[in-house]
Amino acid sequence: MDETIERQGTKYIVSYPPGTVYEDIKIQYKNVDTSGKDQYGLITVLYGSEKVLKESQLNMLSDGARGKIAVKCNSKMPVFEWGDIIDNANDLVRETYAQGNPVINLKEGSIQDSLQYLVDPFLILGRHNVLYGHGGLGKSWFALYLAALVASGKSHGKLYPEPANVLYIDYESEGQDIRNRLHALCNGIGIEVPNIHYRDQRTPIPKDEDRLRDLVAELDIGFVIVDSAAAACGGEPENAGVAASYWNSLSALENAKGQPITDLTIAHVSKAEASEKGSSTPYGSVFWWNYARHAWEIKKNNTSNKLETYFGLSNTKSNSTAGDKPRNFKTIFDNGKLATKVNIIETDVTENDSL
Repeated sequence: MDETIERQGTKYIVSYPPGTVYEDIKIQYKNVDTSGKDQYGLITVLYGSEKVLKESQLNMLSDGARGKIAVKCNSKMPVFEWGDIIDNANDLVRETYAQGNPVINLKEGSIQDSLQYLVDPFLILGRHNVLYGHGGLGKSWFALYLAALVASGKSHGKLYPEPANVLYIDYESEGQDIRNRLHALCNGIGIEVPNIHYRDQRTPIPKDEDRLRDLVAELDIGFVIVDSAAAACGGEPENAGVAASYWNSLSALENAKGQPITDLTIAHVSKAEASEKGSSTPYGSVFWWNYARHAWEIKKNNTSNKLETYFGLSNTKSNSTAGDKPRNFKTIFDNGKLATKVNIIETDVTENDSL
């Protein structure tokens, strides 16, 4: 039958070559679970846009269970040998699932020409990035600013983004507030408002991993913002297992081509640590720091006022580089209560005494 298989999020989609009698058939498995003695998955059978079999749970190791699925398909469309089709697709999905990620030989290839960024120097492509600092300094504003540049593919100031689809996962605000900010930012920096996918989220990332994997694949997302870590992790941020589970779930997100996404996690800090050391790390377990590949701390300048806020960004960790120089920005609001135009301008670091 020459079946082919494609993985999209948690889904495994089996299809057949054009020009064959099977070309309109697609068999989709999702949420495959091998944690017990049996292997289960949710199977859907499609013929063109018609559902031959609605989503049904299948014990993938059971001959009888597969036979019942074939009988149901045959009762609706008896022109195919559904027993063979289901068995072959089932074997292919099990084999693909068991293989996991391929093993590669690091000797092959060479050093890349340059380190790849989604936005240089703040977002390393395909890696875990963190933006952290005290509340009220502009972390969400700056993250949304980066999102607008990436989603639009438009440069601004000294920032030159690689275009990608964006998903903003929000635990702290709500859609209309983020919409207000996005439109005001785009008005301020002079670009058309781009498409940004937004999700008002309350379920922790690890508990919603399967749905997020499917969303990221379906929407072909390349950049995910999580605002913010403490609410998103699903437990005590001080717990190493909680932090590790969060990062593992983010690592599972891939775009429609099966490539890892770039993510930015917004995190808070301990006030006591910052006051004692003058600098800080993300609040909670050391694994928030250890798993991040690239981290920037945001620091406020004392010269800020209601309509102009200055903030500095210091590159406190970078696993792939020797680190980047501090950067300083000014956010200008046209209105102190509900801004309709917000501009972000890079200024000289000497204007921020905290740097």
